[in-house]
Amino acid sequence: MRVVRHLARRPERLPGSVLTLGNFDGAHLGHQAIVRRAVARAREAKGLAVALTFEPHPVAVLTPARAPLMLQTLHDRLASLAGLGVDVTVIQRFTRAFAALDPEAFVRDFLLRHLELEHVVVGYNVNFGRDRAGTSETLRTLGARLGFQVEVVGPVKAAGDGEQVSSTRLRALLQAGDMPRARALLGRPYTLRGRG
Repeated sequence: MRVVRHLARRPERLPGSVLTLGNFDGAHLGHQAIVRRAVARAREAKGLAVALTFEPHPVAVLTPARAPLMLQTLHDRLASLAGLGVDVTVIQRFTRAFAALDPEAFVRDFLLRHLELEHVVVGYNVNFGRDRAGTSETLRTLGARLGFQVEVVGPVKAAGDGEQVSSTRLRALLQAGDMPRARALLGRPYTLRGRG
């Protein structure tokens, strides 16, 4: 997997891009479903599966007091995306200026300027752009106008109790020490990297 830091520094556009975007912290079953769908679409189109992720976490920039505890290091997040078959991961530095882009400017002036965008795969609850105003419906409208397709992956439920998978729920389970239910949301045991 290639890692690109900051799309604006690339001299040429990434060709044949099937994009998914998000923080992907934890790489839980919901993230896995979205990324696997993007990879499958890219293989069908003989294009590139591109994941766009943000560093630091957007909440840490916009409302630092509410910043979530990260479930994975950036290194582990990249390893998870590579393991799911992503061809290129873009690590976009998240700043207040970047957050100020309205949803259309984010798509038109950021994504389309740097990616030959063919298809976008997102989760049903995606938000992007200034004030998180962009939604999956916004993407569909922009895609119809600007020439790319959009696919939305619905909520994913964990096996067993049918609990809806989310990073917020996963953090709560880990903080409560409920490792069996956390494992159900991850589809694997939770691991933590550190130095001894």
